[in-house]
Amino acid sequence: MSAVKAALKSQVVETPSWGYGNSGTRFKVFAQPGVPRDPFEKMEDAAQVHAFTGVAPKVSLHIPRDKVTDCAALTRHAESLGLRIGAINSNVFQNDDYGLGSVTHPDADRAEARLTGNHLRGREIPDV
Repeated sequence: MSAVKAALKSQVVETPSWGYGNSGTRFKVFAQPGVPRDPFEKMEDAAQVHAFTGVAPKVSLHIPRDKVTDCAALTRHAESLGLRIGAINSNVFQNDDYGLGSVTHPDADRAEARLTGNHLRGREIPDV
């Protein structure tokens, strides 16, 4: 049992920023009091998860949902809480242009400009 506990404690879990927001179904989002209003507050919630578990020091961001004007400030804030920013994911599913897919959309010209823009916005985040 001690080997299992040691293995579990050695994990590094990267939580998604969207996990700290309101949740719901495709029919309704269920608003909750105290939900983070921005990526800085999401980091504060993530720090609490890491404090409880000891294995969740990284948070992945989702662009444009988590876009901030000062990426370095968000990185410093995360680090001050004992966290690191992990993967940067571009959102390619919430726009009507992606109704038939994003990268594999049958009308590639229709989706390409928006898709390219979303991916490039993710590149604006410095290597943290």
